[in-house]
Formats: sequence, C-alpha cells, structure tokens
Amino acid sequence: MQKKPAYQHHKATGQARVTINGKDHYLGPHDSEESHQKYDDLIADWLAEQGDPSGLTVGELALLYLAHARVHYRKDGEETSEDGPAVDDVLRLLLFRHD
Repeated sequence: MQKKPAYQHHKATGQARVTINGKDHYLGPHDSEESHQKYDDLIADWLAEQGDPSGLTVGELALLYLAHARVHYRKDGEETSEDGPAVDDVLRLLLFRHD
C-alpha cells in the first residue's frame, strides 16, 4: 500500500492542498474546517481505490466510514441522526485512543 498523501500548506496561495497520483487538489483556506473535510473525503476515495484493506490504520478506516456515512445516512439531502455530531464524537474517541 502506498503512503497516504499528506495534507499540505500551499504558501503562495494560502490554501491547503493534497497531491494524489501526481495531481494537486486545492482544498480551500489552509487549516480550515472546509479544507480538512475535503481532504478527508479525497483520502477516503483514494483509500477505497487502493483495493487492499490490509495495513489500514484505525484513522484510515475511520475516514472510509465517514465517507460512507455522509453518503448513506441522508434523507432528502440532509444528515440524519445516524450521521453528524454523534458519529464524529465516537470516531474522535476511537482515534484518540488508537492513533
């Protein structure tokens, strides 16, 4: 499995970016909630494309689940009680204890 692409600061523009398969993805203002969300979504997609779940860290598995939950647990385009703050809180506890 390849090394996970890093969240980077593009100083010239003040934006966050990640380079995946040689392509830069600009994520919005560096260290903003929006940029971290876009990074998590892109990394979850990248991990899913890797096809080999062996060697996943708890954090990488959590990102995959978040990407799944944000798509699956929706009703009329809005998050349901299955998604949102409750999932974030549980995953934060899990990551704090394992990473």
